[in-house]
Amino acid sequence: MERFLRNLVLLSLARLLSAFVPTLNQCHQTCGRVQSPHGRPKRFALEDELDLYSYEEDQFPSEAIPRGAEYDPYYDLNGGLSEASNISDSDTRIVNGYDAADRPWLALLSISGASCGGALLNKRYILTAAHCFCRQSGGAICEEQMTDGLPTHQPTYDLTQTVVVFLGINGSPLRTKGRNRDQIYRVISAKIRAGWYFGKTFSPDLALAKLDRDVVFSASVFPICIPIANDFPDISNRDQKLQAFVAGWGAVYSQCDTNDQGPSPHTMCKFPFVYQGMVHHQCAQMPPPSHDNPVCQQFLRWHSRVGSRGRIQMGQEGTFSIFYWDDAAGRAERTTCYMPNDRTSRFGWCGTCYSGNLNPGQEGYCDKFLSGTELNTTTEFSRPQLDQNWGWCNQWCENARGQTNAQRLQETALDILTPEECQTFGASLEVNASSEICTGRKKNFDLVYQFRRVESGRGMKFKEEAKFQNKLGLADDDHDFYLGGTDSCQGDSGGPLIRWERVDGSNLRAYIIGTVSRGIGCGNFNQPGIFTRTTSHLDWLYENIKDGNC
Repeated sequence: MERFLRNLVLLSLARLLSAFVPTLNQCHQTCGRVQSPHGRPKRFALEDELDLYSYEEDQFPSEAIPRGAEYDPYYDLNGGLSEASNISDSDTRIVNGYDAADRPWLALLSISGASCGGALLNKRYILTAAHCFCRQSGGAICEEQMTDGLPTHQPTYDLTQTVVVFLGINGSPLRTKGRNRDQIYRVISAKIRAGWYFGKTFSPDLALAKLDRDVVFSASVFPICIPIANDFPDISNRDQKLQAFVAGWGAVYSQCDTNDQGPSPHTMCKFPFVYQGMVHHQCAQMPPPSHDNPVCQQFLRWHSRVGSRGRIQMGQEGTFSIFYWDDAAGRAERTTCYMPNDRTSRFGWCGTCYSGNLNPGQEGYCDKFLSGTELNTTTEFSRPQLDQNWGWCNQWCENARGQTNAQRLQETALDILTPEECQTFGASLEVNASSEICTGRKKNFDLVYQFRRVESGRGMKFKEEAKFQNKLGLADDDHDFYLGGTDSCQGDSGGPLIRWERVDGSNLRAYIIGTVSRGIGCGNFNQPGIFTRTTSHLDWLYENIKDGNC
């Protein structure tokens, strides 16, 4: 009897597990796999010496990329998007990415002329962002409905006439998306997660789109894997630093911003800006503010006299710091000098948006969401100082107005922040660190040469001291890194954040751990990308996609 009862309990438990713990998205034969690309291993040049490879014949890299993360081993329809579709400024934000060829689960959605990304979950459903369906303009109007007891914005317009879904684009040029009509779908219904409300809540920014017919899987189209439990490794902690990947056809830049050098790296340029009484409406090709820093000029004159005899080094980027006694202030001061060179300054420099929570009309104010709140008055102009509020312009600044979609699929690797880091960096975006994921590219502060100005019997000279971290005006007890340089970008809203995990000890599969929700700019200084966390919504997902399972 005891043995019978034990077997009965085990049988009941097995049935329970089989009912509520799906394996590999019920599409385990296909989900999350990619085909091996052509050719031998190829290195992609990315920032931070991040080595990215493509492999043939399902070979996997044995070494881990920096920070301990696994890496992916592979490397006109009327009413749809035109080849040069403009990207709405309200679309959440890949910048500084690389071409990706084989992402068969990626969907491109055209919703009332605007673009969003999405992920194919099974033969009938696409997961994307709620705000893609509710722009409250251009025909994408949502109205309040009670959903699971919560006021929620749901689309009330004719989805079949407004939303077009393109599958199977992968690495092909975006302009070819309408050629294979078998991979063009309409949306017959959309479910927005309960509690999301346009203009009132950022989260949960999640929506399920049901296609008008079943998807026929092929080498270029099949679903992504969904985590089977909420303990799936999707958040970094003190002992485990994780990376993830995001891909899409959004803008390859946001607007004119600065590069990784200068006093304000990875920061949006503020146009117009004023310097030395001149109003600049584009990047300036004149000497930068450091050129007018008297302490920097003293050093350069002294350095030109000493030359190699003094064995003085300024660093390859021309950045150095000087301690000196300020007679007027009656105290020791430090200034950092940023000298132009061929790598950093070839595209000029700009005044930048100021940090902090500013209001329209204040000096250096920028509308970071590009929603039209800037007053564009003279009081709002940026006014660069000798070693702050300016930076070297990026190469795309010459044509950074009027963004268009990337013509080829772009992908980038991002560091996943810890909940504590997420709460700190995402505070201005009202992040919920338990149900959302923060990402960014963690970068080390540059080590710069430091000198001390001293008086001698022969006049003024400079003594070289130890290098120090240029914290860019941040407090010394802040984080030992900053965020910037790469991100998801306009037009990538709703696209999947993925991690590669091994299944059965050998095969790597792509799992969706998040959905692009929001951010400020593209890869801007200390501005993370925010993703809706998949594992916080597994019950809702599995319940609402079951009629499309494989």
